[in-house]
Amino acid sequence: MKIKKNTFFTLAFASFLLLSGCSPKKVDPTEVVVTGATAGQELKVGNTVQLNASVLPAEADQGIEWKTTNAARATINEAGLVTGVGVGNVIISAISTYDPNIKKDLNFVIIEADVPVINPESIVISVAGDVNEITVAQSVKLSAVISPLTANQNVIWSVDEESIATIAVDGTLTGVSEGSVTVTATSSVLAEVKATTTISVISGATGWEAVKLSTHAEYIDQIDGEIKVQGKVTHMLPANDGKQSYYLQDGEGGFYIYGQDITAFPVEFGKSYIVGGTKKRYQGEHEVVDVAYFVESPTPLSYSIKDVSDLNIVDLTVANPYHGSLVDVKLATINSLPTNFTKAFSVKVMTAATGSKTFDLRVDPAVVGATEFSAISTRFATATVGTIIDVRGILTAFGYSGAGASQIKILKATDITIPELNDSQKVNTTADALMIMTNVPKTITNITLPTAGSNYANVLISWMSSNPSVISASGVVTHSAEQVAVTLTATISLNDAFTTKSFIVNVFAANDEHYQELVGLNFEDALAAEQYGISASSPSGYSATADYNVNLGGNEWTVRNALIGQDANDRRNGNWALRMQRNNDIDSSGRLELNTAVADINIVEFKAARFGSDPFGMLRISYHDGTNWVTVSEVNVIFTTLETFRVLLPEGINTPVKIKITVLPSSGTRVNLDDIRLLKIGTLA
Repeated sequence: MKIKKNTFFTLAFASFLLLSGCSPKKVDPTEVVVTGATAGQELKVGNTVQLNASVLPAEADQGIEWKTTNAARATINEAGLVTGVGVGNVIISAISTYDPNIKKDLNFVIIEADVPVINPESIVISVAGDVNEITVAQSVKLSAVISPLTANQNVIWSVDEESIATIAVDGTLTGVSEGSVTVTATSSVLAEVKATTTISVISGATGWEAVKLSTHAEYIDQIDGEIKVQGKVTHMLPANDGKQSYYLQDGEGGFYIYGQDITAFPVEFGKSYIVGGTKKRYQGEHEVVDVAYFVESPTPLSYSIKDVSDLNIVDLTVANPYHGSLVDVKLATINSLPTNFTKAFSVKVMTAATGSKTFDLRVDPAVVGATEFSAISTRFATATVGTIIDVRGILTAFGYSGAGASQIKILKATDITIPELNDSQKVNTTADALMIMTNVPKTITNITLPTAGSNYANVLISWMSSNPSVISASGVVTHSAEQVAVTLTATISLNDAFTTKSFIVNVFAANDEHYQELVGLNFEDALAAEQYGISASSPSGYSATADYNVNLGGNEWTVRNALIGQDANDRRNGNWALRMQRNNDIDSSGRLELNTAVADINIVEFKAARFGSDPFGMLRISYHDGTNWVTVSEVNVIFTTLETFRVLLPEGINTPVKIKITVLPSSGTRVNLDDIRLLKIGTLA
């Protein structure tokens, strides 16, 4: 019996071992498949979509965990039901619970929910200045507000007696003859909703004779309200839709009269007039609008052209006494030129008085007409950056906000003179205009080094390299194991005159696989566009005085004077790029600043290009050492396609730092910035 018992236990143990060795082996998941939606699918706020997920192969563990990258834009429950929450891009992920590395991402675009149509209920009409009477030929602006405010605000204006007054589609009422007229504003979407008001038309320009003439200084200082000026017509813009804009000059300064009704008040070039209307400042330019009083001056006026060559007219306090006036500027150096001369353009120039700061020479067919615009464009098309010119034009200012920046409107091709330069001036001008590629990606093995000036004959350029093994004097590039900064020095000569100009060229490493990204920003998680192709993550317009913060790429950034755009002229690698605008004040220029200090940054990498056909730009890269901003490098942005830049931070920075990229005041108008990466240099394997 003892032997049988041992035999039984032996057989049982052997059976246990056999069964244990035959248990099924776990199958690793290889893929997660999601159905119910497609990549990039739009989903309205408040709507839902059901997702289903399965793990391949079918024998694998089928456990799934759902995640969203931004619950403020979309949520997903355990059953895979996605709900739209807020406008913007969001990624929904189905993740294997067995192996979190196996997952499927779906991008959703959350859009606004349908807005219900709100019918108008009532209309309130208001009259500018709360007047109830106007004179014959006088105009006054009427406006209408529809309740509720969420209803369509468009109205159709009409009058009961067009022989007494007429009204334009924008609500401008103009007296025709004495009498009383009833003005009606009718909702454009619901004709039964309307409102009326009555305006009397009386004879004469009552009251204007008692208004004193304003001096040019008073014209500049006055913000708004009634004003009367006089001067001689020195330039007339092409008439537009029965409206005439023109410039007057007296012996003191100039005045801009905008949109005068030429039927009621015909204007002739060279005559002197007294004009009464409303003072306004629009996009930087002082102007008189809504002309209500217009008579020929009893005494013809004279004026003189002001020479402002020795004045820093970039400073508006210096320029204001000449605002609206014909001025001469001599020996201005062209800083940048447009690439397209078929539409309105600006040429940036600087003078000895403005130093490194530039101002615009503005050329606009709406100001000079098509024929003169073509002649002026041809004149500038023969110039190059660095060309020295004499110009005459009307000094004004332009800007979308605030007081704007000084500019001179060029009126005639014959007002542009290119004086003959001596050898030293030609050499220095060529040096000022000389630019080369200063960041060389590992795919580029040769850069162009000009050997002759493009502005003047017989100007020669020779090159010397601080490291010929990396960049030769002829531009041949050899990439090293690490990024190398090479100084290329150009000697520009003509006969006995010569000068030198140096460039620091960053030659990228032949192998950058050991670079570790610490911070990345590509703007692709910016909110959808609200208008004009501008992301809701940024304001709808530039601001040179107000910062805004954005949280993109997992980090908070401060932005000034810049927009996140997707316009056709925005150079971008994806949907979005930052469009930064320069300002003559460095503190007001476009900039991007990382708010959080980051340790171990060795390289600041970014892509940049000129916006549209804007002139070349310059960017300054700085880091904050805990006390001050320290400039690391300034780079030229000369291409209209995105160029990769890598800027090395100094060695020995042992503390976390913030990074800032700024558009320099002396550069072109706007620069696109994309794909910012803050890198740490690791160890080569």
